[in-house]
Amino acid sequence: MKSAALIIAGLILLAGCKTIAPDQKTRSQLTEFRKLRPGPVESVKDFQLNAVERLGGDPIEYTATNQYFKWQTDYEEPHLKVTFPSLTNEQFNALKKVYGFALSQVQYRAGEVYTLDDFLMPFMQATVNHEFESEIQDDYTRIASNCWGTAYEIIRTSKKTATEDLSRSVVLFYADTPEMQAVLQDDKRSTRLGMGDSIEALYQQALTATTPMEFGDVVLILDAAGNLLHVVTYIDRDVWFEKVGYSGGSPYRLTTTAGFFHKIKDERTVEWRRFPRGGLPHPSAVFKTWRTLESVPNGTYETTAILDKPVEGPLTRRDVKFVFDEMGRASLEASAFKPARQPAVNESKKTSR
Repeated sequence: MKSAALIIAGLILLAGCKTIAPDQKTRSQLTEFRKLRPGPVESVKDFQLNAVERLGGDPIEYTATNQYFKWQTDYEEPHLKVTFPSLTNEQFNALKKVYGFALSQVQYRAGEVYTLDDFLMPFMQATVNHEFESEIQDDYTRIASNCWGTAYEIIRTSKKTATEDLSRSVVLFYADTPEMQAVLQDDKRSTRLGMGDSIEALYQQALTATTPMEFGDVVLILDAAGNLLHVVTYIDRDVWFEKVGYSGGSPYRLTTTAGFFHKIKDERTVEWRRFPRGGLPHPSAVFKTWRTLESVPNGTYETTAILDKPVEGPLTRRDVKFVFDEMGRASLEASAFKPARQPAVNESKKTSR
């Protein structure tokens, strides 16, 4: 039954990174982030973290499970969870360097059970297993978050210096496909390290490349015409971080390659790229297209405005800060679970129709 659900999910999510018209549910829900409720758990067989195995020293014990979360649909989807039941201080510090650019603020405590999430950068830690409900007001999309906006922010916020720490907050925004694709495929901004028709083809290329695939590398999924469809961020071999799509009910998650296999087919291409840490500017300095989707009696009316300067203001993006508990684990600030602006009375009537 779960395999059938995956196929159905794949069909729904193929174009999920592009903006779609708000439906009745999203128009009436002006929430932002929502933590998903976990469901059934099953073990992942023959699972291996390559980067951990390469560390050497005393073996690191870990287990992997798929925890099924019900999105805003009738089926459940797997989210990967990797657990480290017993780590030494030395092993803990090694994992912080391997995963998350050593940006995680989680502290070591003997006897503590850790997960892979604990070693990821704060953006991933805070959003994993959450969904983001695109905010709709006046019947158009005010704020949205999708796969390539997420990958963009992972790259941008991966920088920390003595005077600047970009990892403590994130920008939620949506950029049109052509603009984002131009940035992500710009050879002046990143290096293309491989290209093929499958993730396995990239792994084979990595064997002969001057560098292996590393945490933070991005893989672009392109259609037969070369148009950008989806973006995932590499964590370890067959382990990825993604924002599943654009619409409400498409969460942030850790997943295996099998979790998004449906997006790599029908003459599609995958492209492996590496960006320097912090190698992308604030999105307001780059993107100039603002798309809105307005409801009309027989469907939707789509308007794309090309502005004279990059987009600015609360209607097109939102800054979200992270908070850290006593152990240093990152989470979303309380305001992230509320609308950016409470609608006026006349807007409430519109959005509740």
